[in-house]
Amino acid sequence: MNFPAAPKIAVLAALIATAPIIDSSLRAQAPPPTSPSEAQAVFEAEKARALDALFGALHRAAADTEADEMIAEIWAVWARSGRKDIDAMMTQAAGAMQSRNFGVAVLLLDEVVDEAPLFSEGWNRRATLRFMMGDHAGALADIEKVLALEPRHFGALAGRGMIQMAAEKWEAALEAWRAALKANPFLKERHGVIPELQRRVEKGRL
Repeated sequence: MNFPAAPKIAVLAALIATAPIIDSSLRAQAPPPTSPSEAQAVFEAEKARALDALFGALHRAAADTEADEMIAEIWAVWARSGRKDIDAMMTQAAGAMQSRNFGVAVLLLDEVVDEAPLFSEGWNRRATLRFMMGDHAGALADIEKVLALEPRHFGALAGRGMIQMAAEKWEAALEAWRAALKANPFLKERHGVIPELQRRVEKGRL
């Protein structure tokens, strides 16, 4: 969850160019994908290589200002599905969510995850929607899908923490937030939410 409406840097081709990718001569020899699912798998593999480079840069960042750029780029890569129709539905769903037209958003995001099951941000967006609708069990189920595809998704990990906080499950919430912090050492909540959860957990053990 925790997706930005408009990431600052959203040029996927430039991001992929920063990561180690298949040699162009080898790619030219490889047969083209024969189905939409194969094409998505290829696209997601290229995204994963770009993300490896970006997460490496994030963990090497010296300050929040530098890290903020890496985080925006990570969100930008996550947001790309590789399909114009899916990107359009994601945009429409975001608009419906902002206007609290949840019925339309549900229909759109159900179609996104059906059509592009390897696209982690589709599941993450639906998890956010379900959380907004009060369906915490459904949100957690979608978060598990996100993390199966992208274990470093600090937005989904933070979302899990928020749901556990709502249930007053402080230890589970702290575990989720610590996992999010491990993925993103510059998580803003490291200064407030995480210390407060630590205090609650320690108080509960007294």
